[in-house]
Amino acid sequence: MKPGLCAVIWFIACFFAVAQTNTATLTNSSRIATNTTVASTNAVRRTAVISPGQLEIAKAFYVERGFRLELVAGESLVSEPVAMTFDENDRLFVLEAGKASEGSLGRIRLLSGADTNGVYHTNTLYATNVYNPTSILCYGGGVFVGAGGQILYLKDTTSDGVADVRREVFKSFGETTNGTSGDVTITGLAWGLDNRIHAATAGTGGDVISSSSPIQSIILSNGNFAFDPRSFVLTSESGSDPSGMAFDNTGHTFVSSPGKHLQAVMYPANAARNPWFEMPPPVENLAGTGPDSFIYPPDRKNLVAFYPDGATAMRFSAATSLVIYRGSAFPPDFSGDAFEIDTGGNVIHRDKLKSDGVGWMASRPDTELDREFFAVKDESFQLRCIANAPDGTLYVAGTARAKLSAGKAGKTNSLAAGGPAPGRIYRIVPLNFKQPRAPQLGKATTDLLVLNLRHPNGWQRDTAARLLFERQDRTAIVPLIRLLFDMTVPPLARMHALRALDGLQVTADGRAGKALMEPHTAKALSDPYEGVREQGVLTAARFIAPSGLIPEKLWDQLAPLAADPSPRVRYQFALFLAQIHQTERVQTLAQIIRTDVKSRWLQAAVLSGLNEGAAEMFSVLVSDANFRNDPNGQEFLKSVLGIVGQENRRAEVNQVLNSLRNVPEPQVAFTLALALENSLQRANESLTTADAGGVFTALYIRAENLVLDMNTADSARIAALRLLCSVTNVDARLSGGLVNEWPSLRPQVRSEVMMYYLSRYTHMTALVSSLQAGYIPTTELTPLQIRFLFDYDDKPVHESTVAVYGKEPTASRAAVVNEYQTALRLPGSAERGRRIYEARCAACHQLAGQGKLIGVSLDAASHLSKEVLLIKTLDPNREANPAHPEVVIETSDRQAVMGFIAREDTRSTTLIDPNGVERTVGRANNMVQNSLGLSGMPSGLQAGLSQQDMADLLEFITTNGAQ
Repeated sequence: MKPGLCAVIWFIACFFAVAQTNTATLTNSSRIATNTTVASTNAVRRTAVISPGQLEIAKAFYVERGFRLELVAGESLVSEPVAMTFDENDRLFVLEAGKASEGSLGRIRLLSGADTNGVYHTNTLYATNVYNPTSILCYGGGVFVGAGGQILYLKDTTSDGVADVRREVFKSFGETTNGTSGDVTITGLAWGLDNRIHAATAGTGGDVISSSSPIQSIILSNGNFAFDPRSFVLTSESGSDPSGMAFDNTGHTFVSSPGKHLQAVMYPANAARNPWFEMPPPVENLAGTGPDSFIYPPDRKNLVAFYPDGATAMRFSAATSLVIYRGSAFPPDFSGDAFEIDTGGNVIHRDKLKSDGVGWMASRPDTELDREFFAVKDESFQLRCIANAPDGTLYVAGTARAKLSAGKAGKTNSLAAGGPAPGRIYRIVPLNFKQPRAPQLGKATTDLLVLNLRHPNGWQRDTAARLLFERQDRTAIVPLIRLLFDMTVPPLARMHALRALDGLQVTADGRAGKALMEPHTAKALSDPYEGVREQGVLTAARFIAPSGLIPEKLWDQLAPLAADPSPRVRYQFALFLAQIHQTERVQTLAQIIRTDVKSRWLQAAVLSGLNEGAAEMFSVLVSDANFRNDPNGQEFLKSVLGIVGQENRRAEVNQVLNSLRNVPEPQVAFTLALALENSLQRANESLTTADAGGVFTALYIRAENLVLDMNTADSARIAALRLLCSVTNVDARLSGGLVNEWPSLRPQVRSEVMMYYLSRYTHMTALVSSLQAGYIPTTELTPLQIRFLFDYDDKPVHESTVAVYGKEPTASRAAVVNEYQTALRLPGSAERGRRIYEARCAACHQLAGQGKLIGVSLDAASHLSKEVLLIKTLDPNREANPAHPEVVIETSDRQAVMGFIAREDTRSTTLIDPNGVERTVGRANNMVQNSLGLSGMPSGLQAGLSQQDMADLLEFITTNGAQ
């Protein structure tokens, strides 16, 4: 017998054994209490009755080796579950969906009476008429519920299992400015390590308003929000998550959406503090590409019609629930794994989360490369939600999609008959799982709650922390401090102790105020565990004075974190530095970026803190030869200059120019000067007018001399030419000198010279004269450049162009495409292709997170054939309407800037020229803007590429950036 078949038979046998045990237990229970009415006509207690059809479900599921499935609540207890949450007294609240035909009014079921096997026996209809319910969270003896555009609070104060308190806590309105008409949709609720309730939204934006007094309100653009459940103070949160939200053990946030099943929230909403620097999007997609972007449902018969090239797998399309496993029942290597439900494939997918510096990487486990952790094998069941449980396992809820078998008497299920679809709740447990004693944390003393912060199960730690916050018992302060200072306890316990102190609003002597004191945060900052230090930085914000200063003793503990071994701690510290005005702030940020210049997230964190001190930062770093000569260092310095120029403070601009004067490497000096010019243009300023001390004048004269010096390296000459394209008053001798040197110039230098000639009217006249005289071959111009000369608004230039070319040539590149047909038959190397992509494409395109998203994203190009990609690469104008047409801006001083538009705002327009160079023109100088009607893709991209090079590039793109 085949091993796979043995495993299936073994699993079914195990499941039947468990199910039969549960059947016996529940059948005996059914003789004791059936349909007992309590307290209200809406409250009915029922004991579970398992139909024979449920036993047949054992054939419908697959679960990863080493695990089994156990039924904990049958269809007589729940129907159409969409979310669930456990309270501190071993009760399970289940949110049930309502039908649209019935006004989308859902219900809340309260399951209780679990036996020693963890099987629930009774339910109570806790609440009805809950509009469009989506999420639920226990707090204060009741539950917060996300219901459409509302957050409700419901509570049972009479102990009959029925909520008699019901109030609207928050309501929302759609934001008229973003074009949405619906309210803010609440999609998730979760208790955070920061003692707040985090509310996930669908990301449409809008206003959220409290019903408390005083009224609290917040305006959301497209993100989430959080609130203090005692004061109802609201704060904006980064990221939106239509499908799910989860925290890991150290408080990092992960979200999900239907097509991107796993994403990480990289920074809080208040991190975007610098008006002159745009932070990258706060949510990073971890869903991966290639095999990691597919799911493998066991029923694959219909996949061929939809995915003819990958009939064994389908893409994520309907992710609906996300959880980071934080329990203690699974093997240790499962801790921190992400589990996501995709209802389209009806599977639970597992991702291994691994550190990637500041961020994370997610990938399939080695044991699940072509299958899922859990899957429904037929149409009988629809997965809906997943949750960490008090017993350390994962609970899974869903609804029946096929009619269940009838019982012996031929009666259908009482909940299912004529009503909502029946539901079931299972738990996934290891084969050797033994049911632990159910926690009763609601009855625990304060000391026991503090002790429970050591528990290996994240649900237990979170619940103990929440109860400590709810009780606000000052007797917890001393044991929490002891826990924080005890290096023998698990590090997560110390982390929870710190945040529990932060949540207590009373001091040791009972006065109002934070229990958290400076020494507590200082202790956390020196903790050996990076998670505690990271939380220590977050709590340090509590001690920022109105002046923006930190107490010196605490600063002495914070400052060394610039060299912390953990990139996440350094990242959090960099974000913290943006909030303070300490004298050493800029020097400390410089120390961080010297270590982390390769990290785009550390770069962003440091730049967000340079709303003040950008010129000082530039002067500090540009004087460091190793930093300024490193390509990553130069990119960072350009970003700093982007801030300096837009701020346009004359003293700071001149400070930067004086620093540039002392840069010995011409290529670096010219490159940075051009970046400053572009930035100043965004403020409708320029270097020639801002240069009070003549520093820039000396710099561009130096550039002219180097261009004409035949001993100059090509890299320096190219940098000089790029700078000179932006200079107004350039010596005309350069135009003639370049014509004389044309035969000796290498192709890349010629390309930059041509852009120089086309940058200003006086240079264009020299160019067309040289073309007429034969000094420069007519074949040196691209179709785009020839079109530009034909269209240029100057009669002599136009007439000279007609004299040279007769009539405007077509932009067909069919011959070039035919020339590279051999590349389609050669095996390509994605790794070699990556290097070509970085050199030729990354300036404008993005693929698998590499490059700039200015032109078309190449992430979706893997579905294109290599033949199609070759045409799009070499003959970009074959399509009638190019996606990024080339334009020309002619300024009031007769400068011409050619390229496709990278960005526009009310102050300026930035183009990417055919050589991939950014050029910005301020609106004050913008005379006229015309489209050339051709693609912004350079038509000479193939220059210098062999057939093998092209094969490698195509391989890299079609494999979606995989190595």
